[in-house]
Amino acid sequence: MSFTLRKHQRETVEVCREILEGKPIREIILSVTPGGGKSFVPVIIAENLIPAIVEKICWVVPRNSLKYQGEGEFCDPRWNKEHDYYSI
Repeated sequence: MSFTLRKHQRETVEVCREILEGKPIREIILSVTPGGGKSFVPVIIAENLIPAIVEKICWVVPRNSLKYQGEGEFCDPRWNKEHDYYSI
């Protein structure tokens, strides 16, 4: 199974790479339309920055349903590390 990252998801991976290279980025703020794939962003950030740069991430959403949707992404087999979809 394969998939293509959306533009903002690819940009998030690039920002993570810049952080790993030492660029002084302190916040990542995204504005994405409904259904735009925001729930996968915490997985991208966690995969790329924990534990090299951060111990935890804070993902702020306006509703609990979105929080649970984001949590669910970590359990989705499509994002399993063995497939190397978004690793650096």
